[in-house]
Amino acid sequence: MSGERPGDGAPPEEARARAILCAWLDGESEADARPRLARALRERPDLARRLAVWRRNDSALRAAFAQPQTKQRPQQTARAPQTSATLEPLRAPEGAGAAPALIAATLGFLAGAAFGALALAALFMGP
Repeated sequence: MSGERPGDGAPPEEARARAILCAWLDGESEADARPRLARALRERPDLARRLAVWRRNDSALRAAFAQPQTKQRPQQTARAPQTSATLEPLRAPEGAGAAPALIAATLGFLAGAAFGALALAALFMGP
């Protein structure tokens, strides 16, 4: 969409409108710009729609990155939330010993070592 990102070749008036909307949304607009913005929003529904989308995005971002209001002292630790779910530890299936996992780990290690040796040989010996 044209006019949605800085530096995208938007006309100067579009860039100015975007800057004014951003400043107003961030609470940084000048007092004399507010009546002009209100009039522009009444006259241009596209600006009003864009501002509504930006407001929703702004609210969602603020909610997603909101910091807790209570301050904890550094020596305090966070507690796990209380839950009614019971968590069971992961376990190997009945009758399965450690041998399959040990074999898989050993084969993975050997394959990695072989690949590493080949890569070093190719690096130092050249093509």
